[in-house]
Amino acid sequence: MIDFDAVVVDSGVAAASAFVDFDVVLVRALVLAIVAVAVVVVVAVAVAAVVAVAAAVVDVAVAVVDVAVDVAVVVDVAVVATVIEGYYFLLDLVFDGFANACYLRMRYY
Repeated sequence: MIDFDAVVVDSGVAAASAFVDFDVVLVRALVLAIVAVAVVVVVAVAVAAVVAVAAAVVDVAVAVVDVAVDVAVVVDVAVVATVIEGYYFLLDLVFDGFANACYLRMRYY
């Protein structure tokens, strides 16, 4: 025969232990959710910090390139001016020499 009192007691103990386990699972899930949110926040802050540092590095690199371009433009202008002055000087020598040769030829020949 089935002992209904034992079945009721056993099922009550099982239900009580299941309820306690459910509370433990609920608390663990809550703790894991809090930890997960904290990890997400920490990772987000770390990523934001890395992005901020990368942006600062890019800003510095852009400033360095701007200065380098400005210096290159000044140097290029100076080099071009020097080359033009050099060509002008050479042309002046050639034309002066040609003019002097023509003058001397006309004078002494």
